[in-house]
Amino acid sequence: MNGDLFADADLSIDELNQLPPVEVLEAWPKTLRDLMDVYTAKWLRRGFADDEAEKMAFDVVKELSLYCGGRPLYIPQGKQLTTAFRDRSIFKEFETIKTADLAKKYNLTVTQIYNIYHKQRSLFIKKRQSDLFPAD
Repeated sequence: MNGDLFADADLSIDELNQLPPVEVLEAWPKTLRDLMDVYTAKWLRRGFADDEAEKMAFDVVKELSLYCGGRPLYIPQGKQLTTAFRDRSIFKEFETIKTADLAKKYNLTVTQIYNIYHKQRSLFIKKRQSDLFPAD
């Protein structure tokens, strides 16, 4: 699988993983270099050493570019992002925490917790199962 960034090179993902970050970064558009800076700064704030933070940032940005490269990508912010993370947490905690306790923890009603759980579960199942009748 080669992204547009490496269209002129016949590189496998394993070979790409062996390239020094500086060689790859020179080929990246400014947006990806900016993402690299954001992730490096995040790992540095978490207490990682410079080289370790840069390597982890490189790995994350490289995966993003291989997965999302060439596609428009919308990343929600603010309330929409907070709600998405909250709903994911509720789904993960649903089996181990009482529904009433989840409602109290997230300042929601029990009905809202059930609705969120069922919606997240549907998304989870849809992601895990292939479509039986694809629309070609």
